[in-house]
Amino acid sequence: MMSARINVGVLLVFFVWPIAWADCDLTSTQLQRLRQQNKILTVSVADIIDGDTIRLNNGRLVRLIGINTPEIDHENNLSEPVAEKAKAILLEIVAANNNKIVLHTDKAQQDRHHRQLAHIYSPNGTNIQSILLRRGLGFWIVVTPNLYNMACYKIQEQQARSEGLGIWGLNYYQPQAIENLVQKEHGFRLLQGKIARIEHSARSIWLNFATPKSGINVALRIQKSDLKHFNNQRLTAIKNKLVTARGWLYHYNGQLIMRVHHPAAIQIE
Repeated sequence: MMSARINVGVLLVFFVWPIAWADCDLTSTQLQRLRQQNKILTVSVADIIDGDTIRLNNGRLVRLIGINTPEIDHENNLSEPVAEKAKAILLEIVAANNNKIVLHTDKAQQDRHHRQLAHIYSPNGTNIQSILLRRGLGFWIVVTPNLYNMACYKIQEQQARSEGLGIWGLNYYQPQAIENLVQKEHGFRLLQGKIARIEHSARSIWLNFATPKSGINVALRIQKSDLKHFNNQRLTAIKNKLVTARGWLYHYNGQLIMRVHHPAAIQIE
């Protein structure tokens, strides 16, 4: 559960990358060209698992690229706020298109859970991730190497956030202070704290938060294979800065670690 929130002011993106277009949709011409190139596929949906995962008629699970929606607790009925609404809106969109969607894959086509990764569209080319983000029903995420539509997804979230829609209107989803973390924390989080030191290992760079009174060590991990996406000078300058990071927390050697794939996951106040 996300808890012990703090309110923050406007955050500025610390790392900068080129902005492409604000429209995530595909035109009829683009759809036709992509079909001819066998880069998109029209499929039938059997079930909506949650706001970012669907099951196709062939049993295949598809995880939507570029968005993470609040978690649904299918066993204990303890779903996070907005989780059921995100699922309901996705169901509504799919049903309005006779349960047909268009899949557009990216560079990585499967996640570690063996789900297919895809950008999904209505048959007329409307991007469905952008609808969910624009309504504040999920968080914009960037997981390398899947960077297609990154800029336009960002804009959809920014607009929803500026209007306080969905998750952005709830204290529940305000960034969580490092000082308030407990050892059992896990799952998707927005974390806020000061980076105290930067360390290097054979395969990663570690951005270590200042150790809170609880004594729990918390760090952001950037694999060196992802450093090509970062500006090294600005990465070094992040030391002693208050940042907000988004991603999934996991436990490693008694620490709480959040892997950061791309600069989009780190903001500085």
